Amino acid sequence: MSASELAADVAKALDVSRDEFRDRAREEAEDLKAEVRSGTFDNSEAIVGLELELYAVDDRTNALRRVPRQLLELIGFEKELGLHNAEMQTSPQPLNSHGLRAQENELKASLKPAQRRLQRDGIRMVADGMWTVPPQGETARDYLCDCVEKDGVCIGTNMSDSVRYHTMANAGYPSAFELEAPHVSLQAETVMPESLITSMQPHYQIPHAPDLPEYFRYALRVAAPLLAMAVNAPFFPPDLYDDAPDADIVADTYMEHRIGVFESVLNPRSDAPEQAKVCFPPDFETVEDAIDDIVEDDTIVPRTLQAGTRFDDDFVHFRHKHGSYWRWVRPVFEGPTRSAANARIEFRPLPAQPTVDDAVGCMAVFAGLMESLPRLEHPIQSLDWETAKENFYAAAREGLRADMEWITADGATTTATDELYGELFEHARDGLEQRGLSTEEAHGYIAPLRERVDRRLTPARWKHDFVRRQVEENVPLAEAIWDAGGLHQPPARDAARGQFRRLVRRGLVVGGDAGLGRRRVPLAGRVADDVTSEGRQSLGDVVVGHGPVLDPVPRVGDGDLVRDRFGLQRQAARPEVFEGRCREPAAGDGDEADGGPRQGLDATVVQRRLHHGGVRPVVHRRAEDDGVGIADGGDEGRTVAGLVGVGVVHGQIEGPEVDVFGGRAGRGGGRERVVDGDSRPALVAEAACQPYDSGSFGHWSVRVRGRPLL
Repeated sequence: MSASELAADVAKALDVSRDEFRDRAREEAEDLKAEVRSGTFDNSEAIVGLELELYAVDDRTNALRRVPRQLLELIGFEKELGLHNAEMQTSPQPLNSHGLRAQENELKASLKPAQRRLQRDGIRMVADGMWTVPPQGETARDYLCDCVEKDGVCIGTNMSDSVRYHTMANAGYPSAFELEAPHVSLQAETVMPESLITSMQPHYQIPHAPDLPEYFRYALRVAAPLLAMAVNAPFFPPDLYDDAPDADIVADTYMEHRIGVFESVLNPRSDAPEQAKVCFPPDFETVEDAIDDIVEDDTIVPRTLQAGTRFDDDFVHFRHKHGSYWRWVRPVFEGPTRSAANARIEFRPLPAQPTVDDAVGCMAVFAGLMESLPRLEHPIQSLDWETAKENFYAAAREGLRADMEWITADGATTTATDELYGELFEHARDGLEQRGLSTEEAHGYIAPLRERVDRRLTPARWKHDFVRRQVEENVPLAEAIWDAGGLHQPPARDAARGQFRRLVRRGLVVGGDAGLGRRRVPLAGRVADDVTSEGRQSLGDVVVGHGPVLDPVPRVGDGDLVRDRFGLQRQAARPEVFEGRCREPAAGDGDEADGGPRQGLDATVVQRRLHHGGVRPVVHRRAEDDGVGIADGGDEGRTVAGLVGVGVVHGQIEGPEVDVFGGRAGRGGGRERVVDGDSRPALVAEAACQPYDSGSFGHWSVRVRGRPLL
């Protein structure tokens, strides 16, 4: 569409009477209420769906890339605000094990061929909270603010050719079109700065539409803790920062800037009489109140529309109005046919996550909570709305370090993070099991998010700490931010492997190899006793700091080992498949190695990783194969050796124990001794990991006894 054609369509849209549009929407809302009361929007079971927004970036430089509209249509993605944005939507599925798996498979099935096609043009799609590398040869400020005036209409040059987006810049509603954040200021003439951010939006369909206010109330109360563990946008593109010391910018940043960006760009300035449209929504007493709140919301882009063939086209003006009803949690009333009509909750606070697995995990936890909390009439519903709102904005600022008030199942008020999330995850598990998932299946969705909490390491915190360390070492802020934002992308993984090899060459890491898919990289061996200013790191620090970005690709038969950038734990569906490879010749072998070089793992890292359960990591080394797999300890627990040879199961910790040597996951002929259990950082000693004959290997382990926990 040419600029002239787009400007003409925008001018035509601006001629629509706001009063006439509002009256039509009100009439349709009354019809909608009648349909809701008659049961048209009820469902026999809970249904889930997901929207996922992505960035297009250059496959070589990580800079944002504009995607030709024809190419976007060819790969089957929806256009979004910016020319660099795209959106995927999943088909609604029942909330059960098959439905959740279908959500994950649909996303991956769409992404894989799209990435292959885009690769021909040097483009790839990435998921992130806020991409910080502007298009090559441009600044982010120029890219976001560039616009032209055509026939009196302001057209954003880097925005999609959607009349709706461009009408926002020319409508009467006084959106500020600015960025307000610590050390950041930008004034634009269009809505384009909002394209800085991307999100994932899970949808949960209510079984009985009149019950929506109850579910909605619970959704508002869990918004803060779910946002706090999902934060992923701590930094802006560096050229948007004001002239301030790098250290101050890092110290003052928020963990999740998406909330502030969306509000400051689209809401009026604080001195305007109009109410904010992007906001934490109120509680509703009835489902009719929810419908009325949508109808009475300020209209930005009124349109005269003709009803189509869909059932919900009977409410076409109401649905159009809903498109600019930008609440952080919002009710939705839609359905292509009468039988498919549904009332649902669209949960909008979450930024896009690093991987598809992370996104589906967030959706599963939210859906599990919506199943469990209302059914058990959890007292969190009585949390004051103002407190829930304060929790929400504190979570955006501080992430998991926020003081969030929670009411426990027994009615007690707490701000203890571990107590809050312990209960939150337990109810998510309960809700998923109520929908037919096994404990193991529920654990698979919950565990990576639980580990973020246990380690206090969200995607945003990881980026923040990385940038902080770089700035402390006098790395320019822009370079540090760009490195942090792209570290989990394929070109950066090659750099990470190089960094790992440099650690080996410096003598900080020695030892054998680990098979990472088809690629072999050095695996950790010797360990320094502490972390010093020279960068000496324990094996635990190397694994946590560098292991996740190595991104192993499991071979067929390796159980359900799936990549997880910010977590190392995965429990295999069938750990026994590794028995032969990991256990046979090594058990009871008599090659003692007490006199050889020693290595270890910082035990405090291990214990922080799983606050609610037990940990038993294992690293194997055998000369004749890759040496990474699963050690099966029989009734003493199972361990997955996944990323860089580290694996985890939940269980009851009975003190870290060391198998000095002996194979068979600590049950062979070797002797064991207990690690010093005091509060200082203790090292788990271990046998040498030098090349041995094919009948021996060395490993360390922290053993777990007792029944597995979630």
